[in-house]
Amino acid sequence: MKYISVLDQQYKETIETACIAPKSKIEFVGSYIFYFTTYSPEIDILLAERMIRVIEAIVFRRTFEFIATSDESHIEYITMCNMPFLIDKLEWGTSIRGAWMKDFACEINDIPIDNFQDFCFDLIKWVKS
Repeated sequence: MKYISVLDQQYKETIETACIAPKSKIEFVGSYIFYFTTYSPEIDILLAERMIRVIEAIVFRRTFEFIATSDESHIEYITMCNMPFLIDKLEWGTSIRGAWMKDFACEINDIPIDNFQDFCFDLIKWVKS
């Protein structure tokens, strides 16, 4: 729960200062955390929802179940794993289908992160709250 207050603060500041403020947490995450550049709130939301589903599968070690759901889920998983937000933050050994989060520190949107998986766990909780 370390990152939830930081996400709350950034979301609030973005609403107050952005030229075109996000209307929801998921739209904020799509634009300001995942850095999707779409110029379309609807597409930001669509892509962010997909990314959250994939991150959730990775964090909770359900990647094989996730991709087995349908061909579309498999494509969604592979696509999101190759997006800039995740591409350099995953390990997968011999198969991307069994990916897990690297244990490292980084910074996302001026948020200092000491454990990427913990951040993703909190991000999932925050978006769904």
